[in-house]
Amino acid sequence: TDELTGLSNRRDMKEKLFYETNRMATNRKPFCLLLADIDDFKQVNDNHGHDAGDLTLQAVSRVMQAALRKKDVISRWGGEEFLMLLPETSIKEGRNTASRLLKKITGHQFSIQGTVLSLSVSIGLTQYTPPEDLEKAITKADRALYQAKSKGKCRIESV
Repeated sequence: TDELTGLSNRRDMKEKLFYETNRMATNRKPFCLLLADIDDFKQVNDNHGHDAGDLTLQAVSRVMQAALRKKDVISRWGGEEFLMLLPETSIKEGRNTASRLLKKITGHQFSIQGTVLSLSVSIGLTQYTPPEDLEKAITKADRALYQAKSKGKCRIESV
């Protein structure tokens, strides 16, 4: 568990991804990966301090968790990046979930230490396709996230 957010950590997520690829071999249902990054997070730390940054990560985590299904898994992948595993989810359904997340975050007023912050996220989306290597699938989600950032942030891109 990630100490700050209470979400799965990177190691736990890798175990869950491995489990899901094995399960997929049996049920033949696809899964999607979403990699989300808080846009301009450095400004939160620079303008309001690292304590505010930590509180922001916790608040964003709660909003994201509330927007996902019970069977979905969200992890703090690193820094202000969150990797989400959406079991039994097609790319179209994954896009719908990503869109819902984007709207929840941008529509939320985050009250952090008495300051109201408006935040946004950029999201990279990919569908795992066997026999693809899991690391390759994560790299594809990362590439899609990079595209979302380079195209202006606060958007969803898929590969």
